[in-house]
Amino acid sequence: MDEQTTRKIREMRAIQAQIEEGQHQLSSLQSFTNDVIIALNTVKNIKDASKGESLFPIGSGVFVRASVRDGAKVLVEIGAGVVAEKTPEETAVILQSRLDEVDKAANSIQVELKKLMDRNDALVDELQKAGVN
Repeated sequence: MDEQTTRKIREMRAIQAQIEEGQHQLSSLQSFTNDVIIALNTVKNIKDASKGESLFPIGSGVFVRASVRDGAKVLVEIGAGVVAEKTPEETAVILQSRLDEVDKAANSIQVELKKLMDRNDALVDELQKAGVN
């Protein structure tokens, strides 16, 4: 094998590792997105709960039946471990902002993954044309 072929194989392996890492990051972002959506839906249900009892998810498919008094506040982590008391409406805005940020990050990763996959495909084609399998 010549030096150029060896370089292409090394580059292809590095790209494949980057693709795996990007896919892992996307998976983590999807998990975070799911958690935020559950929290957002729960916060939105707080209004309904002030009219009677409601079911609130606490994770892993487990719910608690509860009623919430009018004017109830929600504790929200606002960064660096700092928790603030917010209204359900304020909390929904914060959670929606988090969803928007995660969506932007996921889109950015997907764009990079597409570039990496295209480059990987080009390298595979070049190596196949050179007779390397």
